[in-house]
Amino acid sequence: MTVAEAARCWADAWRQGWGALDPEPILARYSPDALLSTEPFRDPYRGLGGIRDYVTRALGEEEDPQVWMSAATPELSHGRAVIAR
Repeated sequence: MTVAEAARCWADAWRQGWGALDPEPILARYSPDALLSTEPFRDPYRGLGGIRDYVTRALGEEEDPQVWMSAATPELSHGRAVIAR
């Protein structure tokens, strides 16, 4: 799988999980030792437990999620990808 394909799978998992208010598709895309940064200057969420806590809390604040993501091709650099609007 290329970095671009992996980024698209990651985005699809977030879209599916957020739309269904289900953290499992999202969590399936992270390794046990992953770090998730959601905002600059904040400490990242660490490991699946930390990421699960964040996603579960965030989904718990939603009532009727309307999910969209940019259809743009992921921007790639040094083995990393970003999907931005």
